[in-house]
Amino acid sequence: MPLALVSRSKRVENDLLGKVMRALPDIIAENLGVPDHPLAKLAPKDIEVSHLESPFNIGHHDIQIVILAQKFEERIRDGVFRSECMVADVQKILDSDMTCFVWVFLGNTFFAAT
Repeated sequence: MPLALVSRSKRVENDLLGKVMRALPDIIAENLGVPDHPLAKLAPKDIEVSHLESPFNIGHHDIQIVILAQKFEERIRDGVFRSECMVADVQKILDSDMTCFVWVFLGNTFFAAT
């Protein structure tokens, strides 16, 4: 289950932040999922999204997205392309003068829930 952590600059209003956060499960599932891999395929319901905000944040982009996800060779092979596609999808939501980044961390992870 990937976890997306989202931060924003002061230029991003709550309505726009909400649009980005609501869109992220679909964007991540589409671009990070591996449909023919039984453990790496993703649906939007598999994605958790959290907003991180602090008066001490220092950022140089309007939207900053960090994604933590399980490492699979299929994701590593074209990881830069996958990240670029997610940036392009988020950019479609933002105002034309706003910037964003997507930083994907893939690792050996363990997840349990009730």
